[in-house]
Amino acid sequence: SLFMSNMDVDSLLWGLDIVLATAISWSPLIADYTRYSRSYSASLIGTWSGYTLTSILLYGLGALSAVVANAYLGDPTEVAINLGLNTVFLYFIALSAITTNLINIYSAVVSTQNIFPKTRCSILSLSYGTIILLLSIIPVFLLKFEYFLYYIGDLFIPLTIILILHKYIGGDRAFLPGILTWIIGSGLSIYVTVIMGYGVSLIGIISTLALYPLISKIFWR
Repeated sequence: SLFMSNMDVDSLLWGLDIVLATAISWSPLIADYTRYSRSYSASLIGTWSGYTLTSILLYGLGALSAVVANAYLGDPTEVAINLGLNTVFLYFIALSAITTNLINIYSAVVSTQNIFPKTRCSILSLSYGTIILLLSIIPVFLLKFEYFLYYIGDLFIPLTIILILHKYIGGDRAFLPGILTWIIGSGLSIYVTVIMGYGVSLIGIISTLALYPLISKIFWR
């Protein structure tokens, strides 16, 4: 566990994966809301300050609660029960999960309509809602929530790195290099997840940073 008295490299990598996967997985959604900002600086400052402060507060609160409650960190209900919190708090946890999925569905619909403008919002919302419902009942994700975060990190950490590289060194010709880099980087991360169970964040970052320029040069010859 990350909160053992004798922390080792494995524990630190485990914690790093959880934190990065949780934080970075929301990055593709940022543009859905910052597009309403009045200026570039306002969107940048608002996003970074708001996300940083709330992340520090909530990650710290969650870690402290798990330590005090001596409970499994991947299950917030166990933490709440061990802390003696009442049913209202459990309803709050359930409500927060529902609102999170609403955000996911909204952003998925917006992203899809950017590619396929003629698709209907209602059909996309129902389709993505059904997919989320089916994924949510997969036993491994219900019992071990950190596994879900691992695989989210496998997919979204390389994707976020590619989006940044695409903006500054890619350009219009970088679509296929970006797709290939994402597939390879995510594949390597998933492989590490299955074999080791941790360290996927560093693998995703390093492999994507190395592969994107290399694959881009091959396509731009």
